[in-house]
Amino acid sequence: MSLDENRELVRRFNEEVWGKGRVDLVDELFAPDYLDHYTPPGLPAGEAGGPTGRDGIRYDVERVRAAFPDLQITTDDIICEGDRAALRWSGRGTYRGGMPGITAHGAEVTMSGMHFYRILDGRIAERWEEFDRLGLMRQLGMPPADGS
Repeated sequence: MSLDENRELVRRFNEEVWGKGRVDLVDELFAPDYLDHYTPPGLPAGEAGGPTGRDGIRYDVERVRAAFPDLQITTDDIICEGDRAALRWSGRGTYRGGMPGITAHGAEVTMSGMHFYRILDGRIAERWEEFDRLGLMRQLGMPPADGS
């Protein structure tokens, strides 16, 4: 695939799947043996407690969009080289509940992160994620684990 095709692939995932909740596109955009390298903090790799692979993407998008039904996602940057792509994103939404230990209080929050992809045969084969989880938790009223 060309760099422009790779750029369009990751843009579609960010803006259509995350931004609009179009989980029906997951099988089209992701390889059947897709591997996600993201593990939530405090959990060993492979023990995130939810589904993995393409089912894991659908699960995460549906869970996050249920908590933030008005979620708006913006693609800030996409950089491609060879079979790799990096995407920096930002988002905003209103918390309506559904996250363990956090009551639904209607807080308007902003969030940001970066995804790194390996693309194979026109589909996303692997993804790595960096996300400002601490910033989001603070906006939702959760103090850091160390009490600061």
